Amino acid sequence: MSHGQLRACARLLAVAFAAMVPPAAAQEQELDIGPGLEGWKNYKGARMEGALLRACVELEYDFDLLDTRRMALKGPLDTAEAHFEHIKRLNDERQATLDKTDSEAVDAFNRSVDDEAKAAAEMNALLPEFNAVVAEYNAIVERFNATCSDRAYLKTEWWNAEEQVRKARGG
Repeated sequence: MSHGQLRACARLLAVAFAAMVPPAAAQEQELDIGPGLEGWKNYKGARMEGALLRACVELEYDFDLLDTRRMALKGPLDTAEAHFEHIKRLNDERQATLDKTDSEAVDAFNRSVDDEAKAAAEMNALLPEFNAVVAEYNAIVERFNATCSDRAYLKTEWWNAEEQVRKARGG
């Protein structure tokens, strides 16, 4: 391999590595619900009852559905990310000891960089749907927390509302 080919190869490797930095997966938020009580005796704080309680139960129901979908998408994404990180780590190690004057070693390394690019593409293909679900999930969490957090509820009323919501939604 000539010196000019080697420089071009090094430039291609640098471009390939820069292009393979995957976008991050969205971060999930958590529901913040007030205390579940057996009765209202001696309770002086904000309450969740009637239509408000039902609205909060419906939001939790939607949250649970999205959480199931999010978790179904997260497994394959985590697997793809681990595969990408493994190949990336190996390529980082190989690059540190790569004999750039050995055309066979450079060709083998370039094939490995191609494998890394494929792994990044596979992972990146999973991110848009996952991030969209997480955005919807977080929007529900924000609505739930704005409406329902720090409000106590009666456990029996919550359970009754859950049953009503399940029946109404065919669950």
